[in-house]
Amino acid sequence: MTGFVIRDVRPEDKEEILALTANTWQGGDYIQWVFDDWVADTRGRFLAAEDRPSGRIAGIDKMSFLSPSEAWFEGLRVHPDFRGQGLSTRFEKYMIEETSSRGATVIRLLTN
Repeated sequence: MTGFVIRDVRPEDKEEILALTANTWQGGDYIQWVFDDWVADTRGRFLAAEDRPSGRIAGIDKMSFLSPSEAWFEGLRVHPDFRGQGLSTRFEKYMIEETSSRGATVIRLLTN
């Protein structure tokens, strides 16, 4: 896990992230419709895990606040080349710590 850097997604990451998410489900993914809004969200966090050796984005995760005490996690995606390395767990632990430090007492998410 030391080969990944967790950082905020930048506008210039859009093309790579849309390529990463293009085949999430048959028929595509919704990330293309929310990417710009997620990058602009100053209350939440839109994170990327960057693989240090290659510089590639290995995964993404989004945290939003529904209220000052309630957080919503969505958009967790890990590129197939990087699955099985604990990246999803690392993202969720990071997000739980982040939301807790901001006062969230409830965290919601949906998995599929």
